[in-house]
Amino acid sequence: MQAGEKAIEYRYRFVFPDDKVVAFSVRLDQAGFRVLDEPKAAYPAWVRLGNCRCPNCPLDESQHPYCPAAAGVVDVIEFFKDASSRDTVLIEIESPARTYKKKGPLAMGVSALIGLQMAASGCPVLGRLRAMVLTHLPFANLDETLYRYLANYMLAQYFRSRRGLSADWEMKGLIDMARGIREVNRSFSLRLHSACREDAGLNALAHLDCFAENAAFTLEKRGLDRLERAFSAYWTQDGNQ
Repeated sequence: MQAGEKAIEYRYRFVFPDDKVVAFSVRLDQAGFRVLDEPKAAYPAWVRLGNCRCPNCPLDESQHPYCPAAAGVVDVIEFFKDASSRDTVLIEIESPARTYKKKGPLAMGVSALIGLQMAASGCPVLGRLRAMVLTHLPFANLDETLYRYLANYMLAQYFRSRRGLSADWEMKGLIDMARGIREVNRSFSLRLHSACREDAGLNALAHLDCFAENAAFTLEKRGLDRLERAFSAYWTQDGNQ
């Protein structure tokens, strides 16, 4: 980030029934949406890259001793490792453009928070989702997430073509991308089992994986016919077909 340039900041607050408030801040570089947190002097053992390493991880352990995604969420996971996902809290999220508030299970808010942190962490697999942090949408449903996922992928193809690289205009690589993300989620869940005594963090990750699974199923089995109809104005005169 250049001198004088402000960071993009998301502030998460969890308000418990006893009025205890827990807050986390995620600061991102405006140019590339990377997390700006300084590396810690030491990390727990579960953060090491070799601990339940993802089969599709391309990193060299000699140069990257710690998993970027695990290092990105370490504070949140360590804080909530003894918390139950069933705890009902008020979740308040302040983004640069608006504020979200919702009362629900703790895992719902932790899921949104770690999803943001993992995408922006520097993980080379989840890095394909990094541009989505600009439109971070807590509490999104499947349709909203799928639309952002598709738009993210197609814009990436446009930028590839501008650089003279092959572009997947047929979106044939979307399913493989979703499967790669699910592979990361499965391995990360094993990693968290060694860190969490309760299930708030584990269920938060399961919530993220559920979206990845449903997105892959929608793309592979159901197709995009329903979504396609919403774009009819691009090929019909009245836009109603």
